[in-house]
Amino acid sequence: MASAQSGWGYGQDPNYRNNPYDNRGGYYGGYARGGPAAQFGFEDGRRDGQRDMFERRPFRPERNGNFKHADRGYRGQFGNKNFYREQYRAAYMEGYRQAYRGGYRR
Repeated sequence: MASAQSGWGYGQDPNYRNNPYDNRGGYYGGYARGGPAAQFGFEDGRRDGQRDMFERRPFRPERNGNFKHADRGYRGQFGNKNFYREQYRAAYMEGYRQAYRGGYRR
């Protein structure tokens, strides 16, 4: 049976949700999917990017403490901490970029 006919949409296959290291939107997911690393990273990046923009600081997300540490919200049950940091930083950069360039408004 072809995957399009399997009844599962992209990211809805139960095997996706059960694999914490799945980069297709599993447990950590992309920031749009709302995994914990991505949620914290995107929100922190958005907040820091907005602050830097309003304070007329240069675009330098890597210099913010949240980006450097990249472990806010981490719990041992989430698995590998380095993987969590990678997901956090990717979402942080997107949140920062959107806010700094004015693409994200509250």
